[in-house]
Amino acid sequence: MKRIYLIVLMTSILLLSLCIPGLAFEYGDRIRLGDDLIVSDDEAVNGDTVTIFGSQTIMGRVNGDVIAVFGDVEMVGGSVQGDVVSVFGDVILRENAIVAGDAIGVMGEIERFDDAIVSGEVTSVAPNMVFAEVTRRIPVHFSTNNFFIWKFSGWFGRMLLSILMTLVLIHFMLPNLEKIQGAIQKDPVRVGLKGLLGILVIIIVSILLAITIIGIPISIILGIANWIATMIGLAAIYLLVGKQVAENLKLENPTVYVQGVIGSVIFSILGVLPLAVGGLIKLLVSLLALGGVLVTKFGTGKPWIK
Repeated sequence: MKRIYLIVLMTSILLLSLCIPGLAFEYGDRIRLGDDLIVSDDEAVNGDTVTIFGSQTIMGRVNGDVIAVFGDVEMVGGSVQGDVVSVFGDVILRENAIVAGDAIGVMGEIERFDDAIVSGEVTSVAPNMVFAEVTRRIPVHFSTNNFFIWKFSGWFGRMLLSILMTLVLIHFMLPNLEKIQGAIQKDPVRVGLKGLLGILVIIIVSILLAITIIGIPISIILGIANWIATMIGLAAIYLLVGKQVAENLKLENPTVYVQGVIGSVIFSILGVLPLAVGGLIKLLVSLLALGGVLVTKFGTGKPWIK
């Protein structure tokens, strides 16, 4: 029986490893973590361009969306067939810039020159608008006898749990987290694909195991292992983001614990942002987290099987 499960697992990995690169080449997305991205005037990107802690300069053609998180988007006579979105950054649309979709700036400004064309809406989401949207999604019931904050308490509790888990992992696994960070920074696309491959394999194997009574406990253990692996990867990303933010804010000698708290709080807030930005960030970060753990073998660098 164990041999059958092993064969199924290896077959799933082989099939998925053959399919995923083909999808990546077909869509041609460009993703950068901690680096800027430039599309020159003679380039055409057949997909989306995404940067996290990096700015984008679009001079050519992007046949998808342009999304920058903690970075600016500057269009210099280029064209985007989808939306242009910047979170915690500015959107600058210079002369002859063409946006077929919407131009959206979340926690940033939109600078639009007279000759720039935007076929959709131009929306600037200021901090007070974000606060209003968050509070709108958090139903608060006031009365003279009691005070209930349902969704806010759930969100706040999840944030506290995230902070606690991050601090614990930093304390016990800091060298491992640093190795995971290095792998993500070196090749975020490869790491993200590894994370996607890993989650698909886990889903397939869990379904196959759940078919038999004997396999159900193993399926549960596999799910717990996936959660633990993702949490370790998230702690590494939170620490990396917190370090970058602390440097940008010019904080004096912040400890790794302070950096971890900053990263945890930032991603907790990003998760409740309006539009689909929060969902996209969660997906990308989760894939990077799991992929970083798989590539580095939980930050140990040791082989899976000796």
